[in-house]
Amino acid sequence: MSKINSDFVYKIIVFLVVGLFLLGRMMKSTCACLEEDAQVANTVQKIKSIEAALIVFQDTYGVMPGDMVAVDQILKCKNQKCLPGNGDGRLGPLSEGPIIKMQDERKLFWSHLHHADLLDGINPNSTEVAWGKSFPSTILGGGMHIRQATDPHTYPFKNLNGPLNKGLYLVLSDDLNGDFSKHNKATFPTSKVAAIDKKLDDGQPFTGTVQASAPQKCFMEYETGRWIYKEEMDRNCISHIFVQLWQ
Repeated sequence: MSKINSDFVYKIIVFLVVGLFLLGRMMKSTCACLEEDAQVANTVQKIKSIEAALIVFQDTYGVMPGDMVAVDQILKCKNQKCLPGNGDGRLGPLSEGPIIKMQDERKLFWSHLHHADLLDGINPNSTEVAWGKSFPSTILGGGMHIRQATDPHTYPFKNLNGPLNKGLYLVLSDDLNGDFSKHNKATFPTSKVAAIDKKLDDGQPFTGTVQASAPQKCFMEYETGRWIYKEEMDRNCISHIFVQLWQ
């Protein structure tokens, strides 16, 4: 083979190797983006499905899940645990912090939805306090709690930076006892929480119906009093996500 042909073949091989390397990098990046998009979409869909289940339950039974008194007669719980609420029209106890009792209405909320065939992914018969058993899990890690706030300046929202309204909140967290008073564990990636906030609300961590609780390093103030997520942070940073279902 002549030197000219040999050089030509060498260049072709080099171009192919470089091309395959770049293609691999692009595919890896694309797969990562698709996985992240799927996780965000899954979380948003789960939030919306719980909100829809709550509406159906109230429209059907005229009471909030977790607060139903004659739950065993109405929902036909059969051999499963089916503890009643107290029927006072609210999801309490409102003054108590973490969940420490099996009969806490904030835990019964999930059990009542399950017995009404409106929620999968938990096991009311289990005595284990765990995500996917006592409370729904999330694809991002941790799971979901429910909270009702009559005063946004008291527990569990007193440590949030922005003003929160009164109402019913879905809380994504990795604290099984539902203690949101501190940033005890960085569970959720900042970029994914920002994407969820943008799909459900205004994309800002301290305003609107979706708010985040985390150390200040997870956010950036882009003008006085207005904050955004540090989306370039590729690691877990957010401790709790608060989603207002209704006022």
